[in-house]
Amino acid sequence: MNKTYRSVWCEKTGTFVAAAETARAKGKKARGRSLVGACAVLFVGGVLASGSALANSGPGENLGGCANTGTGSSIAIDGAISTYCANATGTSSIAIGSTATAGGAGSGTTWKGTTSGDWDQVALGVRTNATAGGATAVGSDARASGVFASAFGNSATASANSAAAIGDNSLASFFGAAAIGTSATASGTGATAVGAGSTASAASAVALGTNAVAATSNSVALGANSVANSATLGTAGYNPGSGTLSAVTAAGGEASVGKSGAERRITNVAAGLNPTDAVNVSQLQSEDAKVNQAGTATATALGGGSSYNSTTGAISAPSYALTNANSIDGTSGAKTDIGTAFSTVDTALGKLNNNISNVSNNVSNVANNLANTNNNVANINNTVTNIVNGGGIKYFHANSTAGDSVASGVDSLAAGPTATASGQAASALGYGAIASGYGSSAVGLYANAKGDQAVALGQNATASTTNSVALGASSTTTANLSAAGYNPGNATLSGTASATNGEVSVGAAGSERRVTNVAAGSAATDAVNVSQLQSEDAKVNQAGTTTATALGGGSTYNSTTGAISAPSYALANANVIDGTAGVKTDIGTAFSTVDTALGKLNNNISNGAGIKYFHANSTLADSSAAGANSVAVGPAATAALASDVAIGNNATTAVGATNNPGAIAIGGSATAYGAYSNSIGANIAIGYGSVAGKSDASTSQGLALGTWATASNWATDAIGTSSTASGNYASAIGSQSWATGDQSTALGAFTHATANNSTALGEGANATTTNSVALGYHSVANSATLATSGYNPGSGTLSAATAAGEISMGTVGGERRITNVAAGLNGTDAVNVSQLQSEDAKVNQAGTTTATTLGGGSTYNSTTGAISAPSYALTNANTIDGTAGAKTDIGMAFGTVDTALGKLNNNISNVSNNVSNVANNLANTNNNVANVNNTVTSRHQRAGHDGRCRCVVSVVSIGK
Repeated sequence: MNKTYRSVWCEKTGTFVAAAETARAKGKKARGRSLVGACAVLFVGGVLASGSALANSGPGENLGGCANTGTGSSIAIDGAISTYCANATGTSSIAIGSTATAGGAGSGTTWKGTTSGDWDQVALGVRTNATAGGATAVGSDARASGVFASAFGNSATASANSAAAIGDNSLASFFGAAAIGTSATASGTGATAVGAGSTASAASAVALGTNAVAATSNSVALGANSVANSATLGTAGYNPGSGTLSAVTAAGGEASVGKSGAERRITNVAAGLNPTDAVNVSQLQSEDAKVNQAGTATATALGGGSSYNSTTGAISAPSYALTNANSIDGTSGAKTDIGTAFSTVDTALGKLNNNISNVSNNVSNVANNLANTNNNVANINNTVTNIVNGGGIKYFHANSTAGDSVASGVDSLAAGPTATASGQAASALGYGAIASGYGSSAVGLYANAKGDQAVALGQNATASTTNSVALGASSTTTANLSAAGYNPGNATLSGTASATNGEVSVGAAGSERRVTNVAAGSAATDAVNVSQLQSEDAKVNQAGTTTATALGGGSTYNSTTGAISAPSYALANANVIDGTAGVKTDIGTAFSTVDTALGKLNNNISNGAGIKYFHANSTLADSSAAGANSVAVGPAATAALASDVAIGNNATTAVGATNNPGAIAIGGSATAYGAYSNSIGANIAIGYGSVAGKSDASTSQGLALGTWATASNWATDAIGTSSTASGNYASAIGSQSWATGDQSTALGAFTHATANNSTALGEGANATTTNSVALGYHSVANSATLATSGYNPGSGTLSAATAAGEISMGTVGGERRITNVAAGLNGTDAVNVSQLQSEDAKVNQAGTTTATTLGGGSTYNSTTGAISAPSYALTNANTIDGTAGAKTDIGMAFGTVDTALGKLNNNISNVSNNVSNVANNLANTNNNVANVNNTVTSRHQRAGHDGRCRCVVSVVSIGK
């Protein structure tokens, strides 16, 4: 039946609202139900845009001036202006909002193979479009044009089948893609982008984090600004040896945790067990300890002062003096490898063997040979030359006719024509240089260091104050050191200047110098370089620009002057309402104008027989608002409990509810019975404990968005077609995603997180073990060996030897390369290739130096790590020993040499008998030599020496 309405004051909202003419505005009696009903009208006016409501008979329901519905309980709600119609043309579709459209079949199939059809579309918001079977679009300008596609947020677009776009300007444009976050873009089949500005542009790529970019198939970009775009995934990974690598190429794509120049350190990594597990630093440390142990043991075994450098892996060459062997062999110098040492020893043995056999014959002639000694010694006097003074000391000369230097200060030094060092411990170097201050230094033509501990370096440089430095030609030190340093703010400055501390000057007034190649300062008293100033300037400019942008109104920032121009707010409508004119150039004036206009608008609300464009025409039972502060609008609508809202034909919050307040049901036959649940139409359930047709969020604090989405346990979220979140605190986002473990998360089409605390991220990812993470397209985290200790290459203690969980970046045969990894520091950090290369270089260095030290043609193979056996010929030792063939290890070589030495020892014992007569022949030699001392004159006294030359063995000439 038709009713007449009038305006009454609603205390709850503080505004005039429409109510039946029998309702009381201010009286104390009969005000509860009527006043709530009046407030309900205001609520409907806000939600449904105050349209001229016409309710057609039949299965569809229209609210608005020109709403169009299809069949099967379709709902269309819009405003009253005929040019902005809502259209719900699909079977069981819903269109709410000006020009909202819910209808259209689309084409193709979904992940489940469901064929498209013109049904179950939902378009909620101004200019929203859900134009394919099962599509959902929520938010102004949202577009869902794929079968079972979901678009949530302003201008969100899901344009492919089973795609999901959630967030302002998000875009999911390929089959099964998911884009979550402001301006997130998923433009590859099965791609997933999560985070503001994130982009996943290749098939099955995953970008997670603000501005993260995953541009190669199956790749993962993890973290803000991370980039996964490697062009070398088909290139074999670095192999430090000749072993067969597992997953030698990245067939499964890459997982990037940063980008070039902005690498991240991966921490808390358990020790890897399988060949394709990540290695942590403790495993590298264990390997390094093993290498160091081998290097140390090798150096110890080599002896000869050999040492091992644990930083470079180098084994220093030994030094075998072999003094006696050198003397016998006629060589000199220590031998620095075993091969050379053995060669020298062997040659010496050969010569000893020959010499010993001839000793008896040679000794008999000793007396005759010594007879000539007297004659030779007599001639020694002729071999001594006179030492004379020459033109100077080599490499040190001077060429000047100026006055001599003067060093008059105690412990001073003056070098150069007319240089003067008059200060104690002063140094003056250069023509006319003057150092007069205590401990001062003057270097250069006419350099002058006047102050104590002052330094003047350069032509005419002058350092006149204590502890000052004048650096460069004509530099001076004239600063006012008592003045405080410039402070741009009010913070306490570090490094106070004083006359005691002095200054460093690199020029003079009008002749300043640029100081270049300055590293960026770190400590408070370090010098700042231009790049740091540019960084600060960029920050200031950014602040200015963002401030101007935030002000709007055409405000701009001048990066040269730092000025922000005044904004200009036209406020044409507010001016008309307020009766003012002209643009407002500051926020205060603009707000004042708007506030005044709002006050006038509030007073200008028309009163009359009702609110224009709002009417009802139905013969069904009246609506019922039984709960305190509840609202029920529409034929047979029922709001059963406190704060419930039921709007629409047969909308109800009364199904099985006994203590679940705050439910909202909007649309024909919509049912919301969970506490604080929201149900819109026939197939959307939003909120705490909601149930709505084909979407199910049936327990406390659940959220289900999308066709056949199910959130069935405590605080669960299911978003996307056929998504299921059944574990406590579980989240499933994406078509057919499952999160069945407690605290599990499944993000992406067809992802499964079935274990407690598991996470599956990326199309088809599967995490089935507790605390595991499956990251990327079709990645699988299902290890059964997490309790097994990781591989230990040595005897070092591993950090996190067993794993509390796992992170899988791929699957068997589809491994991914992890890129942009910063070098690990702690035992549980991940190791990057450069660290392995560094270790490999150290191993190679140790191998090379070992082979070099072994000598004997030994070589090191850097691919296999093998050191070839040496080959020590030992020809003479073999001859003495009666053996043959080269010796290929040190033990054999020493054995042969030792046996040869034993035989030589026996031969030498027989020599003593032949030497017994030598003493007699030497008797005369003593007499001849005794006279030598008398015949040698002291010719070197001219050089300032008065001692006697007892034995002249060489001639020395100094000067000319």
